[in-house]
Amino acid sequence: LSPLLVIVLVINVVMWINSDYLTGTILTVFITGIIFTSSGYVIDKENKKIKNEISFLGFTFGKWKELPDIKYISLLRVKQSRKTYQASSAMFVQTSSKNYTYQLNLIINDLKPVKFRLISGRRDKVINEGLKLGEFLDLKVLDVTIPDKKWIR
Repeated sequence: LSPLLVIVLVINVVMWINSDYLTGTILTVFITGIIFTSSGYVIDKENKKIKNEISFLGFTFGKWKELPDIKYISLLRVKQSRKTYQASSAMFVQTSSKNYTYQLNLIINDLKPVKFRLISGRRDKVINEGLKLGEFLDLKVLDVTIPDKKWIR
């Protein structure tokens, strides 16, 4: 649970305790919607279409788009950073972190790589999804998460 969701949940409980049932009910629907909301991509290989699908309380939204000409799939390691706000003359200072996240990208152009990010998360999850997608779309998969990048499919 995110901190914002916990705060809204606490406010919801306070509303119910204070007999503000309308606000409590609205917040309950809102929280339930957030918890049960999911999103992801659907790829129609035969018709060469892709859809970013969002599911909210059982309703599905999304629009089909043409699937671009994909050259290969790339697995990328990205160093996370934090923005630290200071009271000095600088607006903010970006500091590095030791945490990494991993991304699964569809590379559309070889010369000037245009990325189409599908997912990000743990390394093992991204590699598994990349291999499945590479097999499904019959594309090569490039692992750039290691210093010596290599083709893994």
